[in-house]
Amino acid sequence: MTHVFPCTDCGAPTPTKLRKPKRCAPCAKTEALDYSRWNYRAHREELLEYHRKRYAENREQLLAQRAAKRANATQSFLGPRPSAAAVGVTLQSRRKMEN
Repeated sequence: MTHVFPCTDCGAPTPTKLRKPKRCAPCAKTEALDYSRWNYRAHREELLEYHRKRYAENREQLLAQRAAKRANATQSFLGPRPSAAAVGVTLQSRRKMEN
């Protein structure tokens, strides 16, 4: 059975299966967004400090990873190197070279 109670925040009629009033979806979403903004503002300095510290500790490793990604991207852009046979160079065996 569904009951219709007014929203506890804005007063809009809200259907619910509970026997007590609750917030409508827009009011609940607004509160969640407000909380996330508050949470970010409250802990902003700590978060920034944490990320600065982590970057400083792992700087060499991060730079090496970036360089490897760039090298792989350049190599995949240029494509694989062609083999000598594909270029038209004939490879001579050692026996032919000695004679």
